Amino acid sequence: MAPPVAQAPLARLTPAQVGLPAAGAAELPDRWWQALGDPALDDLVAHALRHQPSLAALQARLLQAQAAVAGAAADAVPQAALAADATAQRFSGRGLVPPALAGQTRALASVQASLSWELDFHGRQQAALAAAGAAEAAQAQLLRAARA
Repeated sequence: MAPPVAQAPLARLTPAQVGLPAAGAAELPDRWWQALGDPALDDLVAHALRHQPSLAALQARLLQAQAAVAGAAADAVPQAALAADATAQRFSGRGLVPPALAGQTRALASVQASLSWELDFHGRQQAALAAAGAAEAAQAQLLRAARA
């Protein structure tokens, strides 16, 4: 059995040599792997992005966070509601209904309107909006990181 042949150590490449940001940079550019110039890696990453089930879940969470921001923003403005109801009711001729209505069919209708506005004296609504915005930003960053 022959002794193993010593191999020269591999040269260490800097991130800039392969098109990546310098060490300690805040984030990688989108599609960073394309800087490596390997078509097989490009195909592999494209396939992984297409078939990654968690990517769809992250997109759904981002939409949910955006809806939470819209809901928190809606709490800061006046709310108005209007409801109308109309029914036809037949009153029993032998029940507890007074004789003027007994045995007759009458139309019953109601209309309700309301207006409300919760003033934000203690900053609760502003804090809820800020929290929802932070959650949306976090979900957007998670989705971006999953795509990168």
